[in-house]
Amino acid sequence: MGILRRLLRELALGDRRTGGSAPAVSTDAPLNPGALDEIADGARAARAVLSDAYSRYVAAVSSEDMAISMETASFLFALCRRIRPSRILDLGSGFSSFAFRAYAHTTDRRCLVHTVDDDEAWLERTRDFVSREDLAPDGLFAWAQFEEALLSDYTLVLHDLGRMPRRSTTVEFAVTCLAPNGVLVLDDMHKPHYASQAEAVCARAGLRVFSLRSYTLDRFGRFACLALSATPTVT
Repeated sequence: MGILRRLLRELALGDRRTGGSAPAVSTDAPLNPGALDEIADGARAARAVLSDAYSRYVAAVSSEDMAISMETASFLFALCRRIRPSRILDLGSGFSSFAFRAYAHTTDRRCLVHTVDDDEAWLERTRDFVSREDLAPDGLFAWAQFEEALLSDYTLVLHDLGRMPRRSTTVEFAVTCLAPNGVLVLDDMHKPHYASQAEAVCARAGLRVFSLRSYTLDRFGRFACLALSATPTVT
């Protein structure tokens, strides 16, 4: 059974077993941080259906300690199911690019996914992997091309771009790409120097940062954080 058919089947079975999935937030509405435990429950189901593709990715494309963690990828997939984003920005190509496109392919509404990387060779490796997994390899951009386009209004932004010096200097850019009440996920927040810089940028932008350590901690000690508007209006 192909990965996409399996995703649909496993998620539907999980919803029936629990009497229905966690209620989705209205499309493009802000996320209540109180929903994180429910998203974590969804991440467990997502992990079961993403794991085969993840194994292929770390065997053929990237080492596990360099790829986004299985924990964070699963959380991202479950987060998408919760907030139903119409526009996703994937800053830093890799397995996240597959996870976001798998979500977009399985949702019942249109979802645009843009992936950006500052390493064009790596972007091509991502394109090849996504293609091999039977997903459309569209919406992939080189960093210079995307930066110049000045696109914005993304419901969900993952900031996992490049090496840490580049990552640190582009947090503000990631924030400016958010739609009003959008959700920003910051990976590799286990690194204190980067975390303090990212939190300062978010604070200046009126975003409150929540640790996802309990949900995304992996065996290498890595975890992500989530940044939301400090004054959300929808629960």
